[in-house]
Amino acid sequence: MAKQQKEQARALAAAQKAAKKAGKLPPATAVAAASAATLPAPAAAPPPPSPSKAAAVVAAAVEGNAAPSGSDVTLQVASFSARSNADRALSMLRGAGIGAARLLDGNASNGQKVWRLRVGPLQASAAPELAARIVGLGFGQPQRVRD
Repeated sequence: MAKQQKEQARALAAAQKAAKKAGKLPPATAVAAASAATLPAPAAAPPPPSPSKAAAVVAAAVEGNAAPSGSDVTLQVASFSARSNADRALSMLRGAGIGAARLLDGNASNGQKVWRLRVGPLQASAAPELAARIVGLGFGQPQRVRD
């Protein structure tokens, strides 16, 4: 990484020196091209969890919290800063037959309004299968929460 930064600085200095010699500022495209040529490619986003991995993670969380098999569990699917996005996600879950989905409004730590999309309460034994279905719909890994 340090080598790339040195190469980038060298390319930028060379472009500025050439422009100064010509008596004008370097064109933005030349500077951008010189800089972009030495920048590393952005890291790819990690792949979304698989439904089977989501089920395993939720099952481990339920077991790890010493929840009796008959106790109730609530899963948080996502949180939104825009109510319209939260409503759309809620409709998607309900359209997939997940009737226990609901929105809770609240405030984030910075005071901004947020809407939390949650499913439950439901039986702990049903949580892993439901987590797999949620991930299969394109959501991220749901988290077990306490209401």
